[in-house]
Amino acid sequence: HELGAGFMAIGYAKSTGKLGVVLSIGGPGAAYMVGAAVTAKSEKITVLFITGNLPLAYSNKGDFQDGGSLGTNDQGIFKAALGNSFSFKSKEQLNDLLIEISMCEHKQSSLHIQIPIDIQQSKVLTSLENQNSSLKG
Repeated sequence: HELGAGFMAIGYAKSTGKLGVVLSIGGPGAAYMVGAAVTAKSEKITVLFITGNLPLAYSNKGDFQDGGSLGTNDQGIFKAALGNSFSFKSKEQLNDLLIEISMCEHKQSSLHIQIPIDIQQSKVLTSLENQNSSLKG
């Protein structure tokens, strides 16, 4: 259950001092994690809450399990619970996400990110791969 997974991530973060991470589907799965998100915020525990969403072309239309603003509005729910939420619009935002995670760890706060399935399935080049491809071209 997503709530239990959220509390396991909190337990991991508290016991190790490292970032706790929990994953869920969007929509109802995301809603189940909100209790853990509120707990993480109130106890200043750093947890990364990750939820999926429909492909970008289908999100924000209110379809079944749409976590977008016209669906279950997962980002709005987590923004209310944690004070921040990040939603991918393209795979190029990975660096922005890494900065956000680093800032949350520094501030001892939690973060929610929503990743549409088409972005989950896309190839993202690492910094080293980017350097190598620019040297070849």
